[in-house]
Formats: sequence, structure tokens, C-alpha cells
Amino acid sequence: MLAAIGARRPDEEKEDCGFVYYARHFRSAGGSCPEARERLLQHFEGVSILTLPCDNGTWGVPFVTSARDKELRALRAVPAWEAAKVISLGSTAPRYPGPGPGRAELLAAVVPSS
Repeated sequence: MLAAIGARRPDEEKEDCGFVYYARHFRSAGGSCPEARERLLQHFEGVSILTLPCDNGTWGVPFVTSARDKELRALRAVPAWEAAKVISLGSTAPRYPGPGPGRAELLAAVVPSS
């Protein structure tokens, strides 16, 4: 974006933090975010789950794991991500509605980042 207007790209520093995020992003049809039934950050053994409210009815839900945990790399696949959501959150899982009439629109498949 900056290059398109002739601006210099900012200096970037990167350092491996040892974590990887497997996120999905949603948008509600009505422009609101889901009701927070639990804390926005929940810790479980080996994984944490965030609920990140954004704007215009969008929000993100990343699983945060150790970059060394090879088994949890399966969270890159949508079926594994959805299964982990239900197993981890149990009765609070409905706060992450999925695609379908009257439900949230899925903006992206699983987006891994570190």
C-alpha cells in the first residue's frame, strides 16, 4: 500500500516468539459481535483461545500454541479447527457461529501466523 503512493516501506524487525496462531475470522449479518460468555482469553493445557472483537461486526478467533507442537499443526485444517473449538469450549462454542442463514459469515479459512 505504501509503495503505491510513493512512500518508503517502514523498517521491520522480526523475532521468533515461539508461538503460532491458527485464526478464523467472522462477520455478523447484523453488524454486532457475539455475546462474550467467557473471558476473551482462555487458557487450556497446551493451547489458548482468544476472541478478538474488531469493527463493523467482525471478530477473530485464534488458537495460540507453541510453534514446537507438531500435533497441533493440524489446526491449519478447518475440520480440526472446528473440532478443537467444540472440544475446548463445550457449551460456550455457540458464541462462534458459523456460516448459514441468520448466522455469521466466515471471512477466511484457517489463517496460520507466527
